[in-house]
Formats: sequence, C-alpha cells, structure tokens
Amino acid sequence: MKCSACALDFTDGVHCASCGSDYDFACANLTEIGYRKLGADRRASWKCPHRCRASLNSPAPPQNKSPAPANKIASAGPVTLEAIMAKLTNMETKLAAIPQIQTDLRDVKETCEFYGAKIDSLTNNMSIMEKRINNLEPMKEDLATTKDNLEREMTQSRYNNVEIKGVPIVKSENLFEIVEKIENFVGYNFPRSNINYISRVPVHGSNEKNIIVSFVNRYIKEEFLATARAKKTILTTDIGYHGESNRIFLNDHLTPKLKMLLTKTKKLAKDKNYLYVWVKFSKIHVRKSDTSRPQVINSMNDLNKLT
Repeated sequence: MKCSACALDFTDGVHCASCGSDYDFACANLTEIGYRKLGADRRASWKCPHRCRASLNSPAPPQNKSPAPANKIASAGPVTLEAIMAKLTNMETKLAAIPQIQTDLRDVKETCEFYGAKIDSLTNNMSIMEKRINNLEPMKEDLATTKDNLEREMTQSRYNNVEIKGVPIVKSENLFEIVEKIENFVGYNFPRSNINYISRVPVHGSNEKNIIVSFVNRYIKEEFLATARAKKTILTTDIGYHGESNRIFLNDHLTPKLKMLLTKTKKLAKDKNYLYVWVKFSKIHVRKSDTSRPQVINSMNDLNKLT
C-alpha cells in the first residue's frame, strides 16, 4: 500500500479511523513499538494528524511531495516515554539475570577445578602404576625362569622313580614285598639294594596313595618299566590280593605339570587319530602311525602343532 503523506510504498503502518487514510509510522509521527502498545481500542480509533486532527481550514498535506530520503524510512521516529519505559524494563530484566549468570559461572568454575584436580590425581596414580608395572616386568621374567628351573629340577629328581597306581592299602603292608611280587609277575627281578627308597604318597583330590619306587639309577628303572609294560595288564589278584580284581599301572613318576600335559596329549592324540602315546626318560612322545617319526611334546606349544 502507499502512504497517504509521502506516497511511498510500505507494508506495515497505521490506518486513520476518521478519513480512512493509511500512513507509514514515520509520517504518522509514531514508532512501531509505541503504536503496538496503544491497545486494540486506541488503535481502532486513531486519527491522522495531517487531516482529521488538524484545523478544518488547515490545508491538507501535499500529496505530491518528493520521495522521502532513505534515512527517513530507517528513522525510528520521535522518542516517546512509552518507548523509553519499554527499553528500561527490558534492560532491568536483562540486568536481573546477571547475578544468576555469575553464580552459574562460579559453579561451573568450581566444578571444572574439582574435576581438574581429580584428573590430575588420576594421571598421577596412573603414572605410579605404570612405574610399578615396569618394575614388575623383570620380576615376572625372573619368576618364569625360576618356575622353569624348579620344574626342571623336579623332573630330574624323578628320573629314577616309578609310580605304581592301583595297589590297595593294607595295614602293616611291606612295600618291598609288594614290589617283589610285581617283579616276579612281570619277570624282572633285582635286589633290594637297587632301590634307593620306597613310600606311599597322597594323590591330589583323592584318598588313594600311590607307591613311589626310587631306584639307584635310571637304567634299572627303565628296564623294569619296559618289562612291566610288555606284560600289558597287571591285576591286583596277580600279586596275591583277594576280592575284587583291579588293574595296577606302572608309570614314570611325572611332575604335576607333566601329568596334566600327558592327559591333554592323550586326548588330542585320540581326536587326531595318533596310534601311540608314551613316556620315556620323563618325556612325552607321540607317533601317528607305525611308519611316522616320533614327536616329543614338551609344552602346549608342541601339542598345538600336532596335525
């Protein structure tokens, strides 16, 4: 629409209730904010100052005046008390929020400082732990070496030993006589002087006690074991025990670690169709067929290589 005063196009302005003319805010001597605050009734009854509120003899404002300069369009018009009060109210509202903002910022700062201290403490603790872990690495290697040495010494100390499993415990039994009965049954005899010591030892997780025979040298032990294994089966009734007939087993006296490895080797050999698993000189051997070469199993790594 066009302003009745300056004849310029505008999109928002005021309407005279008396003459029906339309004016932009600048020509109506109003600010947009001031006009909005008049209320619906006052806006509906507003009269233009150019025609309706002027004297009847006053000439009407010229309709063909030259276009208003650009700064007039951008002008906010005359300052009114209502506009000033509105700005002050708006400023007071913004200023009222400043203390709360300051409090919030102070809280944020304190929170950051708190967690900053926590992070510093955590970083320091991590640094201490890293130093301790680094110090533990040599100890870990030393411990592994010590375990290997201990396992080797335990194995060597059992080179001359035979473990006999399945012989019932009888009160006042004579272990030398039991061994002699086994000797007679398998057909390999030796004097008692070839035995360094003989005793029963508890079996972990069981009430049984196996017989450990320690020979003075490994060769007698190996020949005795080989002869006993050639017999295939030895029963308790074969050496004079009455009642239920149970099988007796003669084996190398292995360490707990080697016993566990032997159990796993037997299981895997069965799964992979290996024909033979045996122990000689405290070493575990496997062979897949009669024509294949024997393999020595010293660790789980060797076991994992079986195909």
